[in-house]
Amino acid sequence: MLVYIVIIFFGAAAATIEITQINRTQLLKKLTCIFAPLCFFVLWIMAGLRYFTGSDYENYKYIYDNLEQHPHLEKGYYALNNVFSEYLDFQYLLLFISFFAIVFKLYGFKKYTGLFFVPCFIYFCTFFLSWEMGALRMGLAISIVLLGIEHLINRRMIGYFFYVLIGASIHQSVLIYAPLYFILHKNISDKSCVFIILASVGLAFSGLTMFLVEQVINLVSGDGHIAYKIKNYLTTSGDVGFRLTSVLKKVVLLSFFLIIRKKVHRNDYYLFNVFFNLYLLSSLSYLALISVSPEMAGRLAGLFGIAEIFLFALSLKAVNGVKRYLILLLIFISSIGRFIVTTSHFELLFFPYKNVILGTLL
Repeated sequence: MLVYIVIIFFGAAAATIEITQINRTQLLKKLTCIFAPLCFFVLWIMAGLRYFTGSDYENYKYIYDNLEQHPHLEKGYYALNNVFSEYLDFQYLLLFISFFAIVFKLYGFKKYTGLFFVPCFIYFCTFFLSWEMGALRMGLAISIVLLGIEHLINRRMIGYFFYVLIGASIHQSVLIYAPLYFILHKNISDKSCVFIILASVGLAFSGLTMFLVEQVINLVSGDGHIAYKIKNYLTTSGDVGFRLTSVLKKVVLLSFFLIIRKKVHRNDYYLFNVFFNLYLLSSLSYLALISVSPEMAGRLAGLFGIAEIFLFALSLKAVNGVKRYLILLLIFISSIGRFIVTTSHFELLFFPYKNVILGTLL
């Protein structure tokens, strides 16, 4: 536990310094050049050199050691396993995937928000644990798609689809990003957003979602692989208290980002709007499925949920003075809360942290 707390403490300190010096661009540039490599190195070593730590470690190691039993893996991920397993131990594949998954995300944070340490702090507390220390394929696939966001922003369809297809060769679920090329740049009115939020909350507590899920299972063949995974998710359920808390958080953050959207500087508005639409989709999918299966809701919403990092960072640039520090406080509360929830649900998988070089850490 201590190793996580230390990283969170220094991450929060770095994020605070970045915000206090946000208008001193030259100083921030120097600080980023000095400490960004260190930040990357810590995250990379933590994810790449872990062993028997994280939610899916044993599953991925089993696939690596028994690749011939998994011919239906996505072609890109299968090829990576095939190449590495010929000559190297599983740890090298872990290092390779972690390197690019983390680098691509950190590059995206800086490029799209102009900030570095604030989005890194949010990332560590939220998606780093879920992806780089859990769902490896998803983490790498999302990172690749993230590179294609620039093409979506500049309306270069071929370039955008190229990155989506490369990402899908690692994890096919990111194919859902393909049709989003025609949606994410739209400017959805405030009234429409409010209607979507209210409709999503209604779905969260209705039986309609289960009916729709059953129709999807029938549509994709009741005994097929996709149907099997959906049925497996349906075996998990969350208590009512957890559902209410999750719904409340989504509604609060959606409302907050909707208000902030009006204050975003003109130069950042289009970018903010793209990520807002992505987060709106994430929240809609989560709220619609939370009553059916929290795990399924988290998986689907997680595909788009990374937008939260960019929205928080851009929100800090949209306001000044005390409001900026209040948003930073909201970021700390939301991110640390997410970290506590994740680690408490998978305590035995993350604690104690084990590293091939550093050994077992408290």
